Amino acid sequence: ILESMLQIKRVYLNSNNFNQDITQTSWDLMQDLQELDLSSNRLLGTIPDALLALPKLQVLSLNNNRIDGNLPTQYPPFSTLRYLTLSDNHIGGSIDKSISKLDSLVHLDLSSNVLTGDLPHQLSSLVNLEYLFLSRNEQLNAGGIPYFLEKLTNLRDLSLSLTNRVGQIPGNILEKLSNLVLFDVGINDLNSEIPSQISNLTNLKYLILNRNYNLEGTVPEGVQLLPALDILMVDRTSVNGTLSPLCNSEHKAVIVGSNCQKSEPKMECECCNICCSRDDNATCHDTTYFGKLNPSWEYSFQRKQYEFDAEIFDVDDSDEYRNGTVNLLGGSKWGDNSTLGTGAKPNIIP
Repeated sequence: ILESMLQIKRVYLNSNNFNQDITQTSWDLMQDLQELDLSSNRLLGTIPDALLALPKLQVLSLNNNRIDGNLPTQYPPFSTLRYLTLSDNHIGGSIDKSISKLDSLVHLDLSSNVLTGDLPHQLSSLVNLEYLFLSRNEQLNAGGIPYFLEKLTNLRDLSLSLTNRVGQIPGNILEKLSNLVLFDVGINDLNSEIPSQISNLTNLKYLILNRNYNLEGTVPEGVQLLPALDILMVDRTSVNGTLSPLCNSEHKAVIVGSNCQKSEPKMECECCNICCSRDDNATCHDTTYFGKLNPSWEYSFQRKQYEFDAEIFDVDDSDEYRNGTVNLLGGSKWGDNSTLGTGAKPNIIP
């Protein structure tokens, strides 16, 4: 049907329970297509090369389907693509170095797939990126937080949780990412201490470091006093000391998780609403937290609001928490496109 509408520019068919093979559409006939949202269906097949090669395509949202096969090994030159989300599928293979050709990308979400290989340094060519989500790709090769990230100075959201990251958190890289709002590297094997350079990220709202068992030392006071910090997760690590500066600061964080159970190492924290221990999780809310880019968007590409699923935190009995969302930034609830414009929301989900 779609290929019969040759001049169509925008297609929004998300959440329609379609279950056909995505390769059965003649995408190469739709040369004027600019925006395509087929998310939250049951589409099968592999990602068609012809779809990525469309000369005017700016938005491609295929998340939450049953797409498999590998990521493309070739990307077209002079791509106009700005928004690409392929999350929550069964896509494997490695991220090919030719991804550098997608240099107009602002959003890239490949999370919750079965990707393999290394994180290629060619990702550093995507200098317009503001949102990079690679989380929940457990089969990626073990490696550090890539040093090439220092070139992506426009990044606002970075999620690398559950991607086999090892070694230290490179503070000299983070201090160059001054626009970061979300930094999520939970559920990895990071070690050493939390770098003090995070204190320079004055826009940072969400810092997720939990379940890195060998992360040690204390939370630097400058990090605790970040003026916008709303969520800090350092539970199930070896981080100890006190969070008194955070608890006593004028800006009150919404969610704070640490090892404040009766265990060693122990964190002193009067304001924590998630209390765990490093090893024994019998009384801890045992949830796999990770930042995720949800491709809810329309009209533009700027995020207007963040929301987190409150039910997984179970920290409050008020109506605001019982209704399923914590509205952290004020304004309308997510989904009112007339007010929110486009954007994406990161969820922390089980």
